[in-house]
Amino acid sequence: MREEGLLVLIHREVSMLCSTRTLLLVTLAMLAGCFEATGDPPDVESSSSELTWPLAGANTLVTSMNADASGNDGGCWDLPLGLPSNAVKWLQQFPCHGRNNQLWRFEWAGVGFRIHSSRDYGLCVDVPSGNYSAGQDVQLYPCNGGANQVFLVHQTNTRSSTIRPWASPSLCLDIENGVRTNLARIQLFGCHGGSNQEWRFHTYLDDDGLSCSSTVRFGASGPTVSTSSSRSFHVTGHNFDVQCPLPSPRHDSVDCPDNDTDWFVVDRLGGAGGYTVRCFHTDPGAPPPPPPPPGPCPRGWVCCAGTPNACDECRPPGGVCQ
Repeated sequence: MREEGLLVLIHREVSMLCSTRTLLLVTLAMLAGCFEATGDPPDVESSSSELTWPLAGANTLVTSMNADASGNDGGCWDLPLGLPSNAVKWLQQFPCHGRNNQLWRFEWAGVGFRIHSSRDYGLCVDVPSGNYSAGQDVQLYPCNGGANQVFLVHQTNTRSSTIRPWASPSLCLDIENGVRTNLARIQLFGCHGGSNQEWRFHTYLDDDGLSCSSTVRFGASGPTVSTSSSRSFHVTGHNFDVQCPLPSPRHDSVDCPDNDTDWFVVDRLGGAGGYTVRCFHTDPGAPPPPPPPPGPCPRGWVCCAGTPNACDECRPPGGVCQ
């Protein structure tokens, strides 16, 4: 009897363990089904602060406010093409056409933005040799993580922003000699609030083509673009009627796929063939994301506030604490 009772007890314990194991497996299966339906658990790093600014990571057109008060027909940041491999690539203003050498990617770098060329992501906007002085031209240089490749974006009003080197924020990126639209270099200059230091940002959405081979007019009385030029201007709506006045009046249309479209760049490459209309969404620029929690400065940098392992303000090598 005692042996039988022991066997019954062992059988009961094993049954309970099996039931518990079955319940655990069912629970795990249900959880697996939940994650399969809703996606992986959120990645903490993927939701970090650099993604809160609309422009971060987007292909972005940077236009000048120097041509008119609404920003229409201002020049664009431009990576010069066709240079010898060892030539300095100076950042320049050029009439907007919206091709990939005029598109840029803003990467949050902890204290400011590193600005990459969309055509060649390995090139960054760079202050040569860290020479923070008025009149210094800005170049495109291989990205190296240096402080001279980090810039602040300061929103000045609802339309535009200034762009300043992080290591010397009293200087602004400035169009040399205040050239309105045409070719000119971008330099550092003391911030003065002028329109040649104000920049507007446009996120690339898509493009559409026009078969017209003559001057075109957008709407009944809107902007016109001639066969040998390109233009950049504000629009309302993503569907647009286009008139081709010559050689005989007819209509075409632009249909951008995104309702957020509010900016067109119209270009006729080489003055031949049809037009390309590039669709953008405008953002004047937002205050940069909040700084990360205090931590150690990069190697060789100076801690100006806090402790070495939890520094609130880091300055680049040779920097002076205020």
